[in-house]
Amino acid sequence: MNAIFERIRGRRLFQWAIAYVAGGWLLLELLGFVADNFGWPGSIVRGATVLLGVGFFVTLVLTWYHGEKGHQRVGGVELLMLAALLLIAGVAVRQVTESGAATDDSSETVLAPPLGAASVDGASIAVLPFENQSAEPENEYFSDGITDDIITQLAKIGGLKVISKTSVMKYRDRGNKSLKEIGEELSVAAILEGGVRRVGDRVRINAQLIDARTDRNMWAETYDQELTAANIFAIQSDVALEIARALRATLAPEVSQRIERAPTTSLEAYDLYARGRYLWGQQTRESLEESVDLFQRAIAIDSTYALA
Repeated sequence: MNAIFERIRGRRLFQWAIAYVAGGWLLLELLGFVADNFGWPGSIVRGATVLLGVGFFVTLVLTWYHGEKGHQRVGGVELLMLAALLLIAGVAVRQVTESGAATDDSSETVLAPPLGAASVDGASIAVLPFENQSAEPENEYFSDGITDDIITQLAKIGGLKVISKTSVMKYRDRGNKSLKEIGEELSVAAILEGGVRRVGDRVRINAQLIDARTDRNMWAETYDQELTAANIFAIQSDVALEIARALRATLAPEVSQRIERAPTTSLEAYDLYARGRYLWGQQTRESLEESVDLFQRAIAIDSTYALA
């Protein structure tokens, strides 16, 4: 037994194992952060986790055969073990990515189905542009930012089909068109509408979820809180989670954590980003240049604000 421990210590097996685990954990944390902020499919993180897991055993095999001395020749047993591990990695990654593909695809924002679609998915929703209820018309960028953020949060929920912002923006001024008519045009089961009122250091957001087929109120809430970045993101997260419950959408614990994670703690950085995103949507040379400047100012305040 002592001889085995001596061989392990001589090849620095424990040191390599600890170093690999630490490096792998750091890489997964970084990958998870980037995936959350850029909307990457969950299958990427799952696949990377499997590869790192198999890579741990590959590292142990290489360390054992080519440890401290580093001059051993490659043997048949070593090659057989490495080939088996690579085969396991390939099969595992394929299984993980394929099993997660359906969930990832369903959680992405989708374009509106054609008019007159034969059936409507019960877990489908359109978020209409939130009304700017502030006295200042220029605050429309802020209400649009709330709309964008809620759509982004809902798009993270597996099994929930969310209509894209491009398809819903035409309903900003819907005239006399009823929610039932809008629901039929977009082929959705539910519609979220609301308003945003920003006054001084306070913000008031009201939201209501309507069954587009029966015009029944499924959920409603009014949030009246101090205007801080933490409160803004908490409201958006709560709206998304309440909608998921109302539509009985699958909500895994890790998805809840992603939804509740605040992208920045700075209200000023968020405000600059929201202004920049609003101008970016106008797609003129002047608005694009100004939006880039606003994004850069947001990053100067919070260098970890990945969205900006």
